[in-house]
Amino acid sequence: MEQVIDWWVSLLSHTNADSFYLKQILTFSGLLILCVLITIVKYTLKKCALSHLLVVCVIAISFLTTDYVLAKEAYEGSLEPSLDFHLMYFMFSVFDSLTAVVILVSYPLVSKSSNYSSSVIVVLGVLLINSVMHLFISGMMLYGGWPDKYDAFFYSSIVFLNSYILMTSLYAPLLIEWLSARLLYMKRKLFRGLMRV
Repeated sequence: MEQVIDWWVSLLSHTNADSFYLKQILTFSGLLILCVLITIVKYTLKKCALSHLLVVCVIAISFLTTDYVLAKEAYEGSLEPSLDFHLMYFMFSVFDSLTAVVILVSYPLVSKSSNYSSSVIVVLGVLLINSVMHLFISGMMLYGGWPDKYDAFFYSSIVFLNSYILMTSLYAPLLIEWLSARLLYMKRKLFRGLMRV
């Protein structure tokens, strides 16, 4: 396990412009821009709801703003680790929390349903988990110094996984709805089976 952690942490080292870390940021940003364009076309063709377009655009604005800061830092290496990294991760936490609040407040205003869809719930969950993880790293840098490799592994693994779960819920909201309905069906079936015992 130690070797896997060392490999992962070294992979995410963002000390140069050719790093895996920077490539991940650019890939995610490109996928987000593509998702916005596809969603606009789908909305124009009346293939998706205005509420989904709103969620995609809010996520894109938030993530592309913070990804620009990350990419600039990774490319230039201009931030001082002592203070600026702490503030940067705190900013990411605030941005993710504000994005969740904006979606939470604005979604019911443009949605035909009063309930949040499963894909929106997934998006909100991802944003709040990422916000907590950013705050965790920010607090660690402020009070305990630089995170060790285990903390870096834990943080980066969760944030990367969440980013691609978020992307799936933006690209394929119907898949998330289907999985949610399937899980609910399986839970009911399991509950009925337990009641018979």
